[in-house]
Formats: sequence, structure tokens, C-alpha cells
Amino acid sequence: MRKKTLFNFILIPLIFCISSLAYAENTFSKVYIFGDSLSDTGNLASIFGELPAPYYKNRITNGPVAVDTLTNKLGDTAEASLHLIGPSVGHNYSVAGASASGNEAIDLDTQIMSFQANHGYIAPSDALYVIFIGGNDIRAALYETDQIIAESIIKTAKNKIRDAIKSLKQAGARSFYVINAPDIASIPETSLMASALNNPELLSRASYLSNRFNRKLHRMIERLEENHKINISEFKLDKLFSKVLDNSNKLGFTNKKDACFSSVTYTFHPDCNYGLNIDQFVFFDEIHPTARVHSMFGKAFYKNLIEELED
Repeated sequence: MRKKTLFNFILIPLIFCISSLAYAENTFSKVYIFGDSLSDTGNLASIFGELPAPYYKNRITNGPVAVDTLTNKLGDTAEASLHLIGPSVGHNYSVAGASASGNEAIDLDTQIMSFQANHGYIAPSDALYVIFIGGNDIRAALYETDQIIAESIIKTAKNKIRDAIKSLKQAGARSFYVINAPDIASIPETSLMASALNNPELLSRASYLSNRFNRKLHRMIERLEENHKINISEFKLDKLFSKVLDNSNKLGFTNKKDACFSSVTYTFHPDCNYGLNIDQFVFFDEIHPTARVHSMFGKAFYKNLIEELED
């Protein structure tokens, strides 16, 4: 009876873990990533130079970002493509500051065009294509005083993500993973701006625009799946981030409102103690989460993806 118990509670879970790992590593040949500062692993730095401490290996946080965790679990890496300075090296085309709606060299359109040019306009059918962008579009809409223009930014962002997926599919891509945007009302930058402008309504407007973008993104994904038979997995980061903030104390965070490090003044929050207490903070700087939060995100991305693939 004892032997059976040990087998059930030790060997079976071990076999399951090994099987899951093997399954994950053989699911996709490569993982290509398109996005902004939440997933940039060195493309912005390739232009402006190495980022100093406390930035970690040219990531806009203090450690690996969520896509580092995701790709590692899928048997790949999130190495920067470096497409802004020459032929691509890695598979990650994300650039800090990029938007979906924009037309600059760092934006989504150019990321997709650079990928296609570097791959002979053929997208490997056995690869996974991660699109993780939209936060900067919401921020742009938030500070736009003309409501019509603000709504146009949100709509254009959604449309350009749709066009990116359709373009990649036409080139051969078959599997997509779209990650939505967190509620930017929660980031320190928005609270600081609301206070500086003496405009508390900025917070509710930030939530409204975040929700509006995510709803449009979700409906677009549903239409693509239905009308174009595209395989798209979706991750609702806004829901996960809300849970992290709501349960921050239980998760061991002591500060969920302030930045540990200011990207404006290059100083640390007193409670962060020059970075020694950074794991107690949800936010690395005024916009981006700490590596500890990124790790939670990456594990959740992976779990959700595998569950959807197994369904």
C-alpha cells in the first residue's frame, strides 16, 4: 500500500511534468515576438546604447521579462532581433516605446516588415507569433484632448494588430498568441499625472480607454478566428494584473502604487532601499512591473497557451 502511495504522489506527477516539458519544447519550432517595452530585450538599446543598472540586460525592468519566461518554457529564447541596426539576429522584434497605431521605425508595422524582409517574406508555419502591444496606444489616447482623435488612436491600434496577423498568415504563419493591455490607470505614471494636472478623472478615463482597447481587440480576434480560420490564443493580461494588485499583500508585495526606481530622476523610492527591496514592489518604474511580476506573467502566459493548445 505504501509503494502505491509513493507511486501515485511522486512518480506520476514527475512523469506528467517531464511529458509536459517535452510537449512544450516540441510544440513550436521558434517563437517570434512583436511588441513594446514590456517585451523588448535589447532593440531600443541597440540604437541608444546599453542601459545602466538597475536595468537588466537592456530590459526595461530589473530582470527577465515575461516573454523570456514564456520562450524558455517553449524551448526557445527571447533574444532581441537587432533589426534596427542590421539583419535580424534573434526572434524578438519588440521595441520599447513602440505603438500599434504609429508609423515610426520602432512601431508594429515596421517590426512586421522587418521580420518579413529578414525571412524572405515567408513566415514559418510551425512557429508561434506573439503580439504583445497596445499600452502605448492607450497612453497616447489618454493624453489626447480631442476625444475623436483619442478614439481613432484606439481603433487604429486594433486595426493594425489585425492587419499584422493577416499579413503574417498570408506569409505562412498559422499560430498566434495575442496578449492584451493592462489597465493603465493602475500604473504610477497615471496617478502622478492625475495629481500634477489636478485631474482625478484622468484615472477613470485611463480605465475606460484600456477597457475599450481590450474589448475591441477581443472582438477582432473572434472575427479573425471565425471569418479567416486563424488559430489565435488570447491572454487577458488586464485580468491577471488586476488580480495581482488585489492580492498584492498575500503575494508578498508591500507597495503596489509607487515605482521602486524613477526613470525620470534616476532615484530610488525610500522604501525600495536602493533596489534591495525591489521584490516587494509591483512596479519597477513609473510604467513597468518588476521582474518578479514579469515572472508571474510569463508563467501564466505559458500555462494559458498550453491549456488552449490541449483543448
